[in-house]
Amino acid sequence: IMAKNIAGLLPLFVLVLYVLAIGKQGVRPSFPRLAQLGGVILAAAAPWHVYQWIVHRNWFLADYAGVQIIEFGLHPPAQNAHEGPVRFYAERLALMDPVLILAVLIASPVLARRLWKDRPPELILLFSWLAVAVSALLAFQFRNLPYAVSLVPVLCLMAARMMRKRACIYLLGL
Repeated sequence: IMAKNIAGLLPLFVLVLYVLAIGKQGVRPSFPRLAQLGGVILAAAAPWHVYQWIVHRNWFLADYAGVQIIEFGLHPPAQNAHEGPVRFYAERLALMDPVLILAVLIASPVLARRLWKDRPPELILLFSWLAVAVSALLAFQFRNLPYAVSLVPVLCLMAARMMRKRACIYLLGL
């Protein structure tokens, strides 16, 4: 199950995958920059956590730790979708935004070729993000449409990246 508190770590996995994929040739974030990012994340997340701890301590401990991590982790709720996760998310994303999915399907081969050939840092980051988001959806047992929302920003960026003039010219063969 993709608990809210576990899903919050996904950007860290994206960063780790990016750093591993970029290797020594690309732009790697410095330690002070990562520390600054960690501070911003803590500053953004802390108020909600502190408030819940002060005002709703029992609920916070029971739901956040007990239900979200332990109970659902050990005994996931009954699945109401019978298809596998790939089909479940692919169908629903296509129904939610068919134009976006079509744009990504058109863009993916061009972007993958550019990634393979030139290895630009922005594409390594996009594909790292996509790989982590898809892996998380496939790893968690419970299928839930709101989890697919984590794919929408990266899919939009991939489609927008394709709209650049050079990529459109390449695709059209001009």
